[in-house]
This record gives sequence, structure tokens and C-alpha cells, in this order.
Amino acid sequence: KRGKSLFLTAGIMGEDREGGTLPGFTAPDGRSFEEGMTTNHADAGVAARWVTAGGRVVAIRGSSMRQSRDRAFGDERERGVRTTHFGEVSLQGARGRHTWVAGTAFQHESFDLRELPLFGYRFSTPSVFAQDEIAFTPQLAMSVSGRADVHSEYGVLATPRVSLLVRPEPRWTVRVSAGTGAFAPTPLTEETDETGLSRIAPLGDLRAERAVSASLDVTRTFGAMELTGTLFMSRLRHPLQRRTVDGTRIELVNASGPVRTSGAELIARYRVEGLAVMATYGLTRSTEPDPDTAIRREVPLTPRHVGSMNAIW
Repeated sequence: KRGKSLFLTAGIMGEDREGGTLPGFTAPDGRSFEEGMTTNHADAGVAARWVTAGGRVVAIRGSSMRQSRDRAFGDERERGVRTTHFGEVSLQGARGRHTWVAGTAFQHESFDLRELPLFGYRFSTPSVFAQDEIAFTPQLAMSVSGRADVHSEYGVLATPRVSLLVRPEPRWTVRVSAGTGAFAPTPLTEETDETGLSRIAPLGDLRAERAVSASLDVTRTFGAMELTGTLFMSRLRHPLQRRTVDGTRIELVNASGPVRTSGAELIARYRVEGLAVMATYGLTRSTEPDPDTAIRREVPLTPRHVGSMNAIW
């Protein structure tokens, strides 16, 4: 009906992977090594919106996910189940120069590992959020937002953000933004996804990761050409790192110091009729404390220079 919308989605996925050493071959220790994974995944989501008699927009979102994995790492086997349930209600309106939205959300996450139950967790996180966009003039606007998550394990995680948009003339756009972020750590990281949890020491008293970031974007158009330059920086406190214990096991700990990242990016876009061409270049410097020596080092696998060229017709 007019003024109302409803969207439903659902999906299932099953996958089997087999790997490890080839028949007749061995690993460096002289033994064969089996690696395999069976994954079953199911999810569903709903989104609904409608306009009230006062012209405000009510939006409801919800989703649910369940994923089971049966993994083999040599002689080790890990069978785990992850679930995530999420719901959100928001109200949006406009008055004068203000366009605002406010709402509340709730998320529940769980992880159960049959062979290693000490890595299991159950987190519940209710939250509230609000945002106000203020159009002072057609050339000047500001956005202020804030979110507070009350995590059952890591307490209150507040993440305010502010940005200023300036259009001195139609061909120029300047945006300045700054804000914070937070992440609640779990034993499921990129590293443990590769090696499994049987080689990980029991988790200690971890702290939530907290970030502060700022950026400056300047965009200039030249007919069909658009150039955007960006300067950015961030500081991540209590980042999660892994270090080797007794030469065999891995321990997940909060780093002794922050991860500092800064850089610049340049993007050029050209559009004409059905053709779009985009070229990018990025310069990034990111440092962190070495988990074993505490001496600052370049963050591994973070390239200093990145460039790309894309053409779409």
C-alpha cells in the first residue's frame, strides 16, 4: 500500500571443503595432514517501513542467523555453532532545518564449541542511537550522531560522531568528520579461523577495542571528470593481538599500545554515457607494538601503496 513497504528474505547454504597434504605426500614433520570443513548456514531477515499521519517514518528491521561448522585440523576436530539475532526500531522525521532519526536496537550473539566449551560465549547488547542533520544554508550542513551499546561483557560502548559538509560553489564539496568506534573482542579472529581454536590458550581478561578517527574529503568536478582527495587518521586503543606462548600455543591479548594509522587517498572518476572509468591511489602508514618485544613496527600485511584502475561499460 502507499506509504508502506515490507521486505522479507531468507537463505540457506551448505558447503564441504577438503584439503591438506596430497596423497603420497607429507608435511615438513614427515606426517600427512588433513584439513577439512563442513558448513551449514541459514538466515532470515525482515524490514518494514511506513509513514505515520504526522509524516514521520517508522522503520523496523530484524534478522536471525545460525551457522554450524565441523572442522578438521590434522588430528584435531572442532564442531561449533554460532547464532546472531538482531532487532531494531527507529523513528525518522523532519522539522525546519532538521532531519532526525532516533531508535533502539537489541542484539544477541552466541557461540558453542563442543570440543572446547571454554571458548563459548553469550553476549546480549541493547542499544540506543540518534542522529540529527542540520541544514544551516544550501551550502552548509552538519550531522551529529551518537550510539550507546550496553554490552553484557564489556559494559557501555559509546560512539559519538560529527561531520560538517561545505559546498562553497557547485563544483566543490568539502567534508570534515570525526568520531569514535568500539568493538567487543571474541576468540573468532582471522588468525583463529585459519588455525582453529585448539592451539589457542584460554582467553584472559580482555578489554574492548576503542577507536578515534578523523578525515577530510575534498571533491572537485570538471564536467564528466570528478576528483576526490582524502586525508585520514585513526588511533585504536587496546587492539587484539596474538603472541606465541612456550613456542607452541598462541595467546590473544590486548596490545601494550595503540595502533596508529594515517594516510591519503586520491580517486578519479570519469563518466560519459554508458562508460565509467575510475582510478584510485592510496598511501597508508600503520604502526603497532610488536606483541613479543613491545617495540613499534609496521602492521603486517598492510601495504604502504595501493592503486587500481577500473573501467565499466
